[in-house]
Amino acid sequence: MTKRPFYFLARIVLIMIITLAALPLKEASAGFFDRISDIYNAPERVEELTDSFRKEQERMTQELSDQKDRLLEAQQSAEQYARQQEELMKQNEQYQQQNEQLINQNNTLLQRMEAMEAEKSERSQLYRKIIMSVLVIVGLGLLYLLSIRIWRYNVWRKHKRSGGGAKPWM
Repeated sequence: MTKRPFYFLARIVLIMIITLAALPLKEASAGFFDRISDIYNAPERVEELTDSFRKEQERMTQELSDQKDRLLEAQQSAEQYARQQEELMKQNEQYQQQNEQLINQNNTLLQRMEAMEAEKSERSQLYRKIIMSVLVIVGLGLLYLLSIRIWRYNVWRKHKRSGGGAKPWM
């Protein structure tokens, strides 16, 4: 019985070998000698990889340096913009304060001008009243003198009719 399992196992292995031999195999891209030559050529490839790594590292370092420079320039321009903005805000505040002062000064001058115009109007009304009063007084004085003259003339005429014959006193 011990021989039968061995034969059975040998048959299975033989069938598997025949089956595997019947199947098409892929061609190997590299043989044993190629692999050995690749192993001996590996230092050259390592040097190539090292060189490409260094070049890539230098390129990345340069790119990083360029990006840092651009970032620094951007930060400087942002700081300059912020300073300019701050200066403009200060100037704006100064202009607003100056504008408020000028508005107050303008209001004061307008009030003074209105007061002067009111005073001028009052003065001109006073002058008109004085002139009218003087004219009325002068007119009354002339009217008084005229009325006295007329009254004297009438008295003279009456007196002349009544026989007084004196010259009129005028």
